Amino acid sequence: AMLQPSIDSTSLPHFLPGRSCTEASLVTSRLVGRGITLRQLLSLYFDPTAVGRFREGMKTREVVREIIIPLTTSEHCAFMESSFMSGRGGKHPAHKLISHWWGAEFLDTVVSA
Repeated sequence: AMLQPSIDSTSLPHFLPGRSCTEASLVTSRLVGRGITLRQLLSLYFDPTAVGRFREGMKTREVVREIIIPLTTSEHCAFMESSFMSGRGGKHPAHKLISHWWGAEFLDTVVSA
């Protein structure tokens, strides 16, 4: 079952300026539907021949620039909607949030999942 986001409209202007509650709900629903499974995340990390070359100590921003963007540029889509991820089961409803920082080592994000 798809998770239904709950939006507190009093905080909406701060987080999504210029968006109505309906628009914010649609954006949230779309993003919640782009979840990645742990198996997919591990497949991405441990199958570098399919996606590029992971380096030891690689930062999340480097993974995005050097691996994710090249995989999605020609398709003009989100990574979870790309043919690469479709071949690995595609997008899934998110069940939890793994917070990450673009300056952190990507492996730390993988391990935290």
